[in-house]
Amino acid sequence: MTWTSTQYSNPDPWQIGERLDCAVRAIAIAMDIPYADAHALLREHGRKPKHRTAVIAVTNLIAQHRPTSKLTYHRPSKITVAQFAKLNAKGRYVMFIRGHFFALVDGMTHSFKSHATARVLWAWEIKPSSTCSSEVFESSSTCSDKLNV
Repeated sequence: MTWTSTQYSNPDPWQIGERLDCAVRAIAIAMDIPYADAHALLREHGRKPKHRTAVIAVTNLIAQHRPTSKLTYHRPSKITVAQFAKLNAKGRYVMFIRGHFFALVDGMTHSFKSHATARVLWAWEIKPSSTCSSEVFESSSTCSDKLNV
């Protein structure tokens, strides 16, 4: 399992004064949409700026905006992030471990660290939007334009 923090930062977190935004970053990366769009979507589902995001907010957002997506794993869990990544080497996921959301894309975690030994509590497989074909899903600008934001 590999990990990267290169895509994990929002455009300018210090300028917009945001913190505790791991769910926003995970949604943006997994859904392949701009950070600002993910931020707006989570705000619609009850997230307050500079506050943690409830699991139910992420669940509702995914159900509403990517209805073909599904919850693939939930607690109680004995599987680690590394095991989950090995079993799900392809695909886009929003992951939740104790106190933290992050994205898993094609077996690579997008977070501030690897989380390889952390236990998976929730995992949502993110499918392309019904308005976006799988080819378009690879291009965030085209697909995010069609996302109902």
